Order: sequence, then structure tokens, then C-alpha cells
Amino acid sequence: MNLRPLRFTLTFVAIAAVTTLTLLWIAPPPHADGEATPPWHAQQSGGYWEIMGWTLGATTPEQVAKRLGSDVQWAILRRPGQAVVLEGWVPDFAVHGLTGKLLLQFELPEPLQALAEAEGRGAEITASGNLRREFDPLHQSDPRWRQATRLQLLTFLPSVRIDAATLEARFAALGTTPRRWQDETQATHWLYALSCAAPCTPLGVHIALPAENGRPVIEYALLERFAALLPS
Repeated sequence: MNLRPLRFTLTFVAIAAVTTLTLLWIAPPPHADGEATPPWHAQQSGGYWEIMGWTLGATTPEQVAKRLGSDVQWAILRRPGQAVVLEGWVPDFAVHGLTGKLLLQFELPEPLQALAEAEGRGAEITASGNLRREFDPLHQSDPRWRQATRLQLLTFLPSVRIDAATLEARFAALGTTPRRWQDETQATHWLYALSCAAPCTPLGVHIALPAENGRPVIEYALLERFAALLPS
């Protein structure tokens, strides 16, 4: 009986197993944020909304860096017809056992708008038609880049499929009934409106569940930001 093919196969399998285990061992795990609350929780505090440990209208890039370190990829971005913004992209993020990607968008005060326009020259054009240029606010001589810009939009993209029933069950914790609709691509949308006493501004939580892959996009911003999404 010729055992050489069998020995070769077993050797190949062993090498592949060792290589896989090595890659798993050295690959960095997603950043687990110990300060974060679950994505289906939102709380109002001192006139601001807190989501996953971030505060809309108050969190700065400097505070993000203290929590996430070098895991954030910073860039200046301009979408067609919109003002320039600063964005922080976290490609590997974990919150309460749920892994995914995190996008933090910051509004630039007036004095920084002109500077951002200048910094944006020579920016690349993305597939979606946006102008984007890598830009680290933490290493600029002007401290306003890291201290005066405020979080205006938070987007979480889970890496796993979540069905509609599970999403509704989880986000029932918000304590309000959402408006639900489908768009022309058959994606399902939910918009939760959370009210609060003045001077606090109502919060919007928008969830889009694409029909083709079942991976939701969850956005948090002041409610007025999502008005244009509602079907007429």
C-alpha cells in the first residue's frame, strides 16, 4: 500500500492548521470599548444625548483619541451639496459582544470651514462621488481641530446579519414606536424619535436594513437631520 499521498495530505493539512492558528493568534481583535453602552440604548444628560458612550454635540476628536487611541482613521470629507466635515473611521470595533465598524462625523465651526476647504485641495474622489483627504486633527498646530469640533453623527455598522424581528426587539428599549417604511431597493427603514425637555433637542435613531445582505446601518443624530429620509 502506497502511503506517500496520504502522508503528503496529512502534512499539508497540519501546515495549514498551524498557519491558520498563527494568523488567528497574531491578528489584532476589534477594539472593545469598555465605556460604551449597547447600541439600542440612548440617554439624555444635561441637554445632550449619549449613545454608546459618545455625546452628540459635545464629544471632540481629542476625547475619541483618548478612548480609541490610534484605531481611528481621520479624514476631511465633502459630500455633494454639503459642508465639509471631519470624520473618524474605526474599521474594527466591538460593543457588548457585537462587532462592526464605527463612523464618527464632526461638524466644523465657521473658522475651520475655510481651513478645511484649503486642506481638501487635491482630495481623492470616492466611488460615491465624495471628496476625501486623509487629515489627522490630533497633530495640527491649531488646537481647534481636536478641541472645538463636535460630534454630529454616529454610525454603527454591525458585521453580522440581524433580522428585522431581532432589531425591533432590541430597539424597543428606546421606549418609543418607530416610523417604518421600505424604499425603492426594498430596504427596510426604521426611524425612532426620542423627545426630551428643552433645551435638549429630540434625537433620531435611523436604522436601514438592506434586503440583499441583512447587515443593518444604524445612525444617531438630532432628529431634524433625518427629515429628508421620510417618504412623502
